[in-house]
Amino acid sequence: MSNLIWKIRVPGKLMIAGEYAILEPKQHAIVIAVNRYITLEMKSSPENILSWPQLGFHQLTWKCEGNKVVYSRFDSRLIYFQQAIEVMNQYFRELSIPMGNFQIIIQSDLADNEGRKYGLGSSAAIVVGVVASILSYNKIRLSPVEIFKLSALAHLKAQGNGSGADIAASIFGGWIHYIAYPANWVWNQLAKGTKISDLIKQPWPNLLITPLTAPSNLELCVGWTKEVARTGPMVEKIKKLRITNPYIYECFLQASYQAVASIAKGFETGNNRIVLEGISLNRQALRRLGELANVSIETTKLKTLCDEAEKFGKAKSSGAGGGDCGIAFIQHVNQKLRLHEDWIKEGIIPLNMNVSKTGLVVSELIKRNVLK
Repeated sequence: MSNLIWKIRVPGKLMIAGEYAILEPKQHAIVIAVNRYITLEMKSSPENILSWPQLGFHQLTWKCEGNKVVYSRFDSRLIYFQQAIEVMNQYFRELSIPMGNFQIIIQSDLADNEGRKYGLGSSAAIVVGVVASILSYNKIRLSPVEIFKLSALAHLKAQGNGSGADIAASIFGGWIHYIAYPANWVWNQLAKGTKISDLIKQPWPNLLITPLTAPSNLELCVGWTKEVARTGPMVEKIKKLRITNPYIYECFLQASYQAVASIAKGFETGNNRIVLEGISLNRQALRRLGELANVSIETTKLKTLCDEAEKFGKAKSSGAGGGDCGIAFIQHVNQKLRLHEDWIKEGIIPLNMNVSKTGLVVSELIKRNVLK
């Protein structure tokens, strides 16, 4: 057995702009990696063992039967872990390489002490962490884009949809200008029998992951509503609007595109005014979308968060909305404390959160009984 352990750290994400629209072809989004992390520790083991104390899993065993993962105790919360294992198992079988057995421990600070998630892309971070762990354990080096594709495939299999923006943030870190691949194209490739090992080598249509540099004199603030968003039902209602009122939906896509383009241009030119205009435009577009689709994208708490923040700058919901976090951009750092005080008065929790300049990090350590 190897005398090494592998430690993998994966940042969470926050969507800045382009929510919902990014699920459509050639739409853009801006996403960041944040300094809250999923951490995985891994070593060789006679059998496969998963420990995830925050979810109550201690020494949970599992094995691969063909392309399927079978647990000693099934739990639906393990779906993203399961799909990551299954994708990697299939990938290794295609390469005629045994994946090997291992013990893995998962810790997360993408939720509060009671396990309530902030909406920081924990499912994507888990998938990225598991994929990177298995590659590292087997000493297989892939490019960041190939790791992205393996992770995106596992996440897509677990969730059925998604843009991959959260996965891009977790792998590449920093500020990302993102254009999504078409999920239908990936499904079609799998349906016609394309091997995973071949799929990750070929270009994916439209996919673009470009780093951005935010203006140094804009301060990003994050507030948590303490409401847990139920993303799935919201996405389904948006899909229904897409079918029942395509004109209205197309208007939303155009508005979102213009908003993201404005923010990206403001970043590139260092123009705060253009950035703030884009944030405001995106908030308006999302609010209008929610009203027309009968979806509470901007909840009462998120509206309060945004209204309080707009005394100092511009703000919007982040991600699917319906709860979780909102974001604000202010131009003067000395206003940050005042904003936080106003949020606290309204029952909104300011999160001490910054952009993680680094994405996925893999470290090899000498085994010192870290995993038990």
